[in-house]
Amino acid sequence: IDRLADWAERGGVEPNHTTHFFVPEELPPVLSEDAKTCSNWTDGSLDCGSEVLKTLGDNESLALFEELRYQLASMTSPHKVVVHAGDHRGLLFRFGSQYRHEHLSIASEMKPMTAVLVMRLVELGVIGLDDKANQWLNFWPTQASDSRSYVTLRHCLAFTSGFYGIPDNVYNVSALDAFPADLSVPQMHDINWYEMRCDTINPRRCAMAVLKHSEHIAAPGSVWTYTGDHFRIAIAMVYAATGKNLVHLLREHVFDRTAPAMHHTAPYTYLEYFDPASRTLSTPSDYQRFIDAYFRGQLISNKSLEIIEQDSQAFTQTRIFKGVSDIGRPVDHGLFGLGWWRSRSTKTLCGQYHFCNFAPSHYGSVAVIERKWPEWHGVKTCSWARSSSCSFYFHFQNVGFLDSEAAKELFRPVSHLIEDYMMQILSGRTVVNVTYNVSNISNISNISNIS
Repeated sequence: IDRLADWAERGGVEPNHTTHFFVPEELPPVLSEDAKTCSNWTDGSLDCGSEVLKTLGDNESLALFEELRYQLASMTSPHKVVVHAGDHRGLLFRFGSQYRHEHLSIASEMKPMTAVLVMRLVELGVIGLDDKANQWLNFWPTQASDSRSYVTLRHCLAFTSGFYGIPDNVYNVSALDAFPADLSVPQMHDINWYEMRCDTINPRRCAMAVLKHSEHIAAPGSVWTYTGDHFRIAIAMVYAATGKNLVHLLREHVFDRTAPAMHHTAPYTYLEYFDPASRTLSTPSDYQRFIDAYFRGQLISNKSLEIIEQDSQAFTQTRIFKGVSDIGRPVDHGLFGLGWWRSRSTKTLCGQYHFCNFAPSHYGSVAVIERKWPEWHGVKTCSWARSSSCSFYFHFQNVGFLDSEAAKELFRPVSHLIEDYMMQILSGRTVVNVTYNVSNISNISNISNIS
């Protein structure tokens, strides 16, 4: 009753439009803590996943896992790094477990969490994926001649709303609660482009600031631009639909629904509101709980997962990455789903063997989903030797090494290394970049040797 009473103030539709509040039957519950046993991990922690290493444990796969551990140690020492990798059965491999509870900035790895939250609300009927912004925000343009009036929630999640950011000729950008996007490569010091950040204003006021100050350069769907302003509009719509701030929605629909729950993910301490696209602190352990629950369909349905991971740039003519324009659809890379990058290329952090989705962090970390949907659905039989889904996930976390450019240069090969080993282990096929010698690896049958 209270949230309906102040509906108009938040910019939503009229109070009698109550159909969006219908909540259907819940999706199947996530695994309980009791369902996750950890007898094959030396630390016995509840976030270890299911007993996959024991059931997968032929000598060849164990030797490859052990070799991956040595390779990672060689490539990343002396830095603190954590790697998790798994598939539909749960966690298969972990490296750097001694650092998994340390806080780190996950940067753009936050974007998939926001996308999952929004899709969860779509599944519950709270808001529609193709709802226009002006259906929920009473300050949003409605004129047919104004291209901004056609922006939908889907456009925002796909980064195709048409908003570009703030050019450098705007007077006193700092007063707009904006910051320079000087984090890109190679334009690190000379890029003249900004985006809203909204440290101290609520989602509704933030969307108003985006509308007022950010350039709308093209019709929705026709241009892809890399700016968090898209998500800021999306969260303003969600705020109008629910009356709840992002921190409460994430806790209710994401953090408390993993098994175990995520307790260590929060906005930067100086922020009054959660940033939906970046500036979030978490731990490798918390992110493992998220990505494992996401991958295995415990947060949203398979149908929603497929929507999130599929190509969302069918009509994109141009793409602009932090102020630099390019062709709309580079061959097999530089594509986007909803909150995830999408690639089938050796030029990116994954996708050497088939399409992948990934969320790269500004600090060299990355989360990767490699899923073959026909095999995942069981429509097509998986031909891999050690998998029935022909799919897997992994994430690499750089804990504490905050020299962004150096971290990216140092850690970029790590993602391909993990991808190579997971492909060879699960498929049973020889991968060019992977060689192993069982005789050189001691105690391969002792699972506790694997970090």
